[in-house]
Amino acid sequence: MDQKHYLFYQKQSIGTFWKNSFHLEKFFLICFLLFSLFMAGGFIYITFCSTDPAVAAPLLASVWLFLFPGMTFFCHRTVKSYWVFFQEHTVLRHGNYGYFTQKKIIPYEKATYILIGNLPPFLTPGNTNSSDWYHKKFGNYINVLDQNKSCLFTVRYSESILKLLLEKCSNAHVITVE
Repeated sequence: MDQKHYLFYQKQSIGTFWKNSFHLEKFFLICFLLFSLFMAGGFIYITFCSTDPAVAAPLLASVWLFLFPGMTFFCHRTVKSYWVFFQEHTVLRHGNYGYFTQKKIIPYEKATYILIGNLPPFLTPGNTNSSDWYHKKFGNYINVLDQNKSCLFTVRYSESILKLLLEKCSNAHVITVE
């Protein structure tokens, strides 16, 4: 288990994305690309119409670079920042919990409940209520809770991860949710 387990990110090619993604994702991508081309054309037109094109061109180019490739990169980094790394005696968790990015080391003994079954993730990027969307896209999740029933970490469901958690979290109770 010497790898990061990403919660909301899956490395894939454009062809795989196009084949496996939802129609809404494809529609958003096409609209985003068309809007970026429209804005690039508008910025070029405004640059030529301005009284000082030498000032307008770098300004509008930097705005365009911030809006389109910059926002895409920022969203990609935000989604990729949620991961779990299983170590020998602890779990290293990274992501936004509350309003701050946290990296936290959690001992396996702290786990009291392991929730499995048809479950969405307890945590989502940006504190949004999009857990059902991620559940549809990536499948079921394993949510690990402490004795106060607050979420310690969430990981995508797989048999190998569940087996590892059952071995490491000796005092945890498995609860199956349908």
